[in-house]
Amino acid sequence: MARRKKSESESGAAWEMVFTCLAIILVSFFCLLNALSNKERGKIIEIARSFKGAVALLEGGLSAELGKELTLYSPDQPSKGRLAVRAEMRRSIENLQAQIKETGLEEFVSVKWSEEGVQFVLRDALLFDAGNANLKHEAYKLIDIIANSIRKSNVLAVVEGHTDDRPIHTPLYPSNWELSAMRAAEVMRFMETQFCIPASRIEARGYGEFRPIAENDTPEGRSQNRRVEIRLKSLPKGRYGEG
Repeated sequence: MARRKKSESESGAAWEMVFTCLAIILVSFFCLLNALSNKERGKIIEIARSFKGAVALLEGGLSAELGKELTLYSPDQPSKGRLAVRAEMRRSIENLQAQIKETGLEEFVSVKWSEEGVQFVLRDALLFDAGNANLKHEAYKLIDIIANSIRKSNVLAVVEGHTDDRPIHTPLYPSNWELSAMRAAEVMRFMETQFCIPASRIEARGYGEFRPIAENDTPEGRSQNRRVEIRLKSLPKGRYGEG
């Protein structure tokens, strides 16, 4: 009799687990439909990751989080609160770096942060082919993390394009000014349209070859100079846009 009761109890627990999984999957499905209707890439990816996590519930699944909400210093930040903000920033950056490492693309990006804000430096070898400004699909996994962090955070994002000093002269890009500006605009447009980031919270700038971070007399130096930088800083008061 006792054995029968134990068996019934185990069976009931198994059905509860199955029911819970089905409920999570259904909720994820309807959230996915809603995100698809809004064309928000960041939400779609997070829901897809959540769905995979639900399917693999007993194995721990896959973290649904994509990117991280960032808390940055603001000009009116009280001095007594700066230590707490700094600790929160450190945790957020470590979380982002762990997500970047999961993509296997960490060699193409560096992340720096200070009281001035957060800076991502992306190497152009991942982003573009030589001499053009079409964003490569291989870069999406990395930009998805950065863009979704911007979407979640109250920050202003400035996307900067940089080239090496080798001249270019094509009908599309008469100089490195145009090439760097179009590359920055391409990254900005992807983030704005795919992640529904308000246009008032994102800017694009092109600097050509005029802000190098290494000498241009070696292949390694030129490779470092060909880059896109994404700088995040606390949003100035009165500039927040809801889209």
